[in-house]
Amino acid sequence: MSRAAILLLVLSPLLAQDRPPAPAEARAIEVVLFEGDKAQVSCEAEVPGEEVVEVILPSLAVPESVSIVDDGRPVASFGVERDVMVSETARTPKNGATAEEPVVPRKRNVLRWRSAKKEPRKVAIAWLARGLGWSARYRLAVAPDGTLRLSLSAAVVNGDLPLPGVKLRFRYGPGGSSELDAASKGTRRELAWLAARYWTSQAPDAPVAPSYEIAVEGAHDVAPNGVTVLALWPEADLPVEAFACWASSIALSPAAVWRVENSRKEPLPRGHVDAYRDGALLGGDEMPFTPPGRHAFLTVVDAGEVAVEKRLDLIETKPLDDAHRDYKWHHVFRLVARNLGKAPAAVLVLDPSYKDPLALTRTPAPEVDDGRFQAWRLSIPASQEATIGLEFHSYHAYQK
Repeated sequence: MSRAAILLLVLSPLLAQDRPPAPAEARAIEVVLFEGDKAQVSCEAEVPGEEVVEVILPSLAVPESVSIVDDGRPVASFGVERDVMVSETARTPKNGATAEEPVVPRKRNVLRWRSAKKEPRKVAIAWLARGLGWSARYRLAVAPDGTLRLSLSAAVVNGDLPLPGVKLRFRYGPGGSSELDAASKGTRRELAWLAARYWTSQAPDAPVAPSYEIAVEGAHDVAPNGVTVLALWPEADLPVEAFACWASSIALSPAAVWRVENSRKEPLPRGHVDAYRDGALLGGDEMPFTPPGRHAFLTVVDAGEVAVEKRLDLIETKPLDDAHRDYKWHHVFRLVARNLGKAPAAVLVLDPSYKDPLALTRTPAPEVDDGRFQAWRLSIPASQEATIGLEFHSYHAYQK
């Protein structure tokens, strides 16, 4: 061994004593995930007995949201230094363990505060994260007998924060708007939205808490820079009523609608639903926030066994003067729904409300007329049809 190597070996411990200790790393213990891209992260960090304590603050953390408990007492005064070059070991969660990568220098935000405690210890740190959150994903399996089985998973979106072996809680609430978004107008989603209002009257709204929570047992790995899917509720049967919905002024064909009752004790979070039959994807829809005992209306396919038709029939023409120059025409506008299947079909028909004084009668009379739509709930036997008619007059004057 050369003299230079021997000298370096001897001096290295002395040089290390003069070098300030590297900032400690905070390890996440528990994460409360909110819908979207927000989460509350609780961590702990092992710090040395130094007067000035430094802990790396992940890039997802909102500095203004940080709270620190050191030696059992909240830290009232601390600072955040941004973009500090820190040499650290990159850690990635894998199969319940942590895989370590070579040490690399990175820009980090560093928490810094003064402490009278001179012994190594653990400190608790909590902060709000942006770029870390969850959304609900449902799988709806359609059995041959028409029953539905629903399961729920959480899709956790994570920015660049490694989360090995953390406890997870998923928080959700009613939120959002009950109105139809512009992108859904003229689609099957609008038919399901209308069906929720006209198929049957919902029970009065029960009190709803501002938020609910799903806690999963055990510790879980959430990898950075991607999406981690975790099962929350196993597959279970749900009470369901199936019918076809046709709005004559919106869609050329009716949609198959499922009226799904939430028979669970907890509300269903809003989220995306993928429906399958015999393992094949039928289509997707959006589950609204649904309290226990309430109903969600979903649609993923057209009602293939129900055919519809709009038809205008002329009943008679009657001259209004002796010269036969002015005529009064008597029309019937018909909405026809045909059941092409081998079993009775339930059909909800919606047509705009008419305020025209020339309109005479509806046959049969609508069950609901709220000034926007008139609604009929029909039960059509196999291979039969049902007709709704609107009689009206029109006048045609002779033009010279």
